[in-house]
Amino acid sequence: YRYHHLFADVLRTTLTRDEEISLHTRALNWYEAQGELTQAIAHAQIVNRLTGDSAPLARLICSVGDDIISRGGVQTLRGWLDLLPDARISDHCELAVYNAWVAALSGAMKRAEDFARIAETRLSASSDAGWGRLHILEGFLALMVSRNYPAATEFGAQALARLGDDHTQWRLMATWVLSEAQKRGGDLSRAITTIEAAERQGLMNDSGFFGLLVEISLVSCLYFHGERTAAIQRCETMIAQLCDDAHGQSSPLAGIVYTWLGRLHYEANDFGRAQASFEAGQRLNERVELELYVMFGLAYGALLQNARGETEAALASLRRAHQLALQTNLADAAWFPAWEANIRLQNGEISVADAWARSEDL
Repeated sequence: YRYHHLFADVLRTTLTRDEEISLHTRALNWYEAQGELTQAIAHAQIVNRLTGDSAPLARLICSVGDDIISRGGVQTLRGWLDLLPDARISDHCELAVYNAWVAALSGAMKRAEDFARIAETRLSASSDAGWGRLHILEGFLALMVSRNYPAATEFGAQALARLGDDHTQWRLMATWVLSEAQKRGGDLSRAITTIEAAERQGLMNDSGFFGLLVEISLVSCLYFHGERTAAIQRCETMIAQLCDDAHGQSSPLAGIVYTWLGRLHYEANDFGRAQASFEAGQRLNERVELELYVMFGLAYGALLQNARGETEAALASLRRAHQLALQTNLADAAWFPAWEANIRLQNGEISVADAWARSEDL
């Protein structure tokens, strides 16, 4: 497996099945010993396919799962987990939590709730880190599904109390759940205080996926608190940090930031900068498959399109956003027909807006 790939491909055609299994088993063990876990997983997948033994693949996923999620690799992790039988995942609390997170971040909330319950039955009472991760997931589901903000606040606080200082990524996610619950519950000042506390602890020095979510939560809090200029400065700082100076390219995670920056420029009637930000954000969001931000990029972009007189394009964007909302359950789908009705009303289509209002019993 360490030959030049062309030579190796030729040699592999001469292998028996047992020799191929032995080769890939030694390869995964060697890569694991070197700390090259992604390469090890590639060989573990082949061993799983040839023998049906999913134990090495499951072990490696547990070792690398936190890092993959922190880099926004939700689809990568989902692809690996899909290769494991549900029985293997259900028997392992860490795999069950990962599977629940992948489902939740992909919008499959019922599956996420099912595996959260499975994880709860597998956790020992003394596993502070395990319970901390599970409480974050429970808080996320309370936030995004039932919209029970007091419950989400409680789960976020419990997670922070359980997780040690060495669990930076998960403490960041707990901070996001807690601050979002506080913000959506109407306590913006408290949400800002929660994030500022994370900054003082050094958690915000992380540039991974969870760190970005917390930064974006702060941007939204600043904006709704009337501090739009400070919110823009935060976005611009994040984009600079996520830019690869050597190649002039941004990390795909910067799409989240560009989407919010576009909204901030739109609200100030700076349509040129808003357009550039939305376009950059959508390109990056499509690459990393973050449906939530693709959805909101389309929605906010639709408002900009309408303001520029591009009504049909705006309505098409809103319909696509609405479909994503229905497919993923990551947002309240009712918002998008409401925005469409508002655009129709602005354009004098009173009967269409009235029909929407009647359908909502308004």
